[in-house]
Amino acid sequence: MYLQSPLPPSSTLVLHLSSDGGSNYRYLGHLTNSCPSGAFRRGCDSRGGTIGVSLEDLATAKNLEVRDGTMGYAEGIARDCAEYLGSFGEGGAGRIVEMWFKRFRERFKREGEFWIRR
Repeated sequence: MYLQSPLPPSSTLVLHLSSDGGSNYRYLGHLTNSCPSGAFRRGCDSRGGTIGVSLEDLATAKNLEVRDGTMGYAEGIARDCAEYLGSFGEGGAGRIVEMWFKRFRERFKREGEFWIRR
């Protein structure tokens, strides 16, 4: 997506996607005058969708992350797995699980729902 004309100062277009006909939207990202274009992942759902666009204050958009319900769900599963695996021993296993969990969160921020596409 890209902006065809400048936004008002201190404004951003916030983008959301609904794949169920418009009742549940998830945050995709936002466009600003300093970053007027972007490619946003839809996830693994190949069906059509509805894009919601709202003009928001830039400060509001900066507080939005990909931490919608999907991130909370994925992070909950990852945290449970990390705690379970970490319970099997002290040694280096706990550190490895922490490193994996950190990698998972960073990858989710970059690639969205990568864990669903497998």
